[in-house]
Amino acid sequence: MELLQNAWIVSIFSGIAVMALGIVVKNIYKRSLGAKSPNKQNHTTKNQYISECRNIALNKIRSDNGVRQLLPLEDGLKIIDLPNGVYGFIVSWGLSKNLAEITIHKNNGGTVEMEIHKTKTGEIYVIGFMSQAEKIRLNNIRKTILEFHFFLEKFEEYKYLVSIPLDSIYSSDKRDIEHISHLDLKLKPNYPPHLTAKK
Repeated sequence: MELLQNAWIVSIFSGIAVMALGIVVKNIYKRSLGAKSPNKQNHTTKNQYISECRNIALNKIRSDNGVRQLLPLEDGLKIIDLPNGVYGFIVSWGLSKNLAEITIHKNNGGTVEMEIHKTKTGEIYVIGFMSQAEKIRLNNIRKTILEFHFFLEKFEEYKYLVSIPLDSIYSSDKRDIEHISHLDLKLKPNYPPHLTAKK
C-alpha cells in the first residue's frame, strides 16, 4: 500500500514537472517569435518607405509635366489621338518615334510597364531609373550621341527617377537584366533629362 502511495506521489510530481517544462518551452517559443517580429516589421516598414519615396518622386514628375491619368474612354488610344496633359503605360518594346504607333493604356501590368507622359505642352516623355554617374553625364553638355542604361524599376545603383524626352532618343533596344526590364538607350546631344532628387 505504501509503495502504491509513493508511486502515485511520484506520478503526480512527474506530471507537474512535464507541465512546467511545457510552459517553459512555450514561453521560449513565444519569445523567439517576438524576437523575429521586429525584423519582419522593420523589413516591411523599409519596403513601405521605399515605395512611398518612389511615389513622391513620381508624383513630382507627373505634377511638373502637368499630366493626369487616362480616362476610361481614352484607354487603348494612340498617343497622337490623346489630349495634352495625360499619362499612361505602354509595352516596354513599344517605344517608337512614330507617335501613330504608340498605344497607351490607363493601367500598368504584365508587359505594359513603361510610364509615358504627354505633357500639357504636347511633349512626350518616358519615365524610368538611371544611376548617379549617368545623371551627371547627362547633365553635362554633350556634343555626341550618348549611350546609357534605362531601367523601368529600381535596380542597384539605378535608383534616380527621371523623365526623358522621346525626341531626345536616337535609338532604344530592350533586354531584361535579372528579370527587370531595361533599355539600352542612345540619346541625342543637348537634351538634358528632367531629374528629381535622389529617392
